[in-house]
Amino acid sequence: MAVADHIPLLLIGPLLVALAGYLFSSPLPMEYKSTSVLRIDRPTARSIEALVTSPAVADAVLSKYAGTGDSPESRAVFLSEHLHLTDSEPGSERPGERLFRLDVTHYDPRTAQSISSDLIDAWLASTPPRGTERADLEAELERNKLAEAANSKLIDKIQGETTKLLAPNTMAGELATPISALISKRDQQLAAINAINRRLQGITRDVVVVSPHLPRDPIPLRRRPVAILYGVAAIPVFLALILLGRYFAPGVSVYDVLSRRFRRAT
Repeated sequence: MAVADHIPLLLIGPLLVALAGYLFSSPLPMEYKSTSVLRIDRPTARSIEALVTSPAVADAVLSKYAGTGDSPESRAVFLSEHLHLTDSEPGSERPGERLFRLDVTHYDPRTAQSISSDLIDAWLASTPPRGTERADLEAELERNKLAEAANSKLIDKIQGETTKLLAPNTMAGELATPISALISKRDQQLAAINAINRRLQGITRDVVVVSPHLPRDPIPLRRRPVAILYGVAAIPVFLALILLGRYFAPGVSVYDVLSRRFRRAT
């Protein structure tokens, strides 16, 4: 029997499967999405994803939340599936900072917001340098502070004795030149001190442009796409069943088999 004779089965079967997929997706739990916005660059965005989806960090953050897994590995998987960091300028190649949207989903809206806040806190807490790097920065900071203090003291001393060193009608410019050089050097040292302090502090909360919000409405379930996907996927399955039936029982009609079983049941 030709495959064309089974067109009704190829139409009705996938439709029934699509209906089953639609009904199956209806009782699925609703999810809520908490969104925040960060001003960071692309390397930082990649480091955030790598950090918070690591088993150690995921376990530390999610251990107090239900429905997020029961082991470090399962909690890392949960974040891999329920955390999304989206670039606001995906087609742009310009370097530097840009806005990234951080989305966290959970079936409880307050939990989604809380998880997002805790993940941001965990990431910010990881940014200050540690160990040898921190010790080197602190030593460099101390050297710059000592040098800046010495320069400031010398500048104050020279400026305080200017009136004594300069006689009336002499050229003050000859003394102003070394003072100007000292002031410029002190400004460089102050800039270095500020830069080291910022590095020691790590990334601050200023990068959080919009804090995680409390979602009010659940994410709409895409029942129709799920049903269509189920129906399309069922077509080759039914076609394979028909071909197998023709191969193993070439003289037997599918309809004859179904009608005989129906008569036996009645």
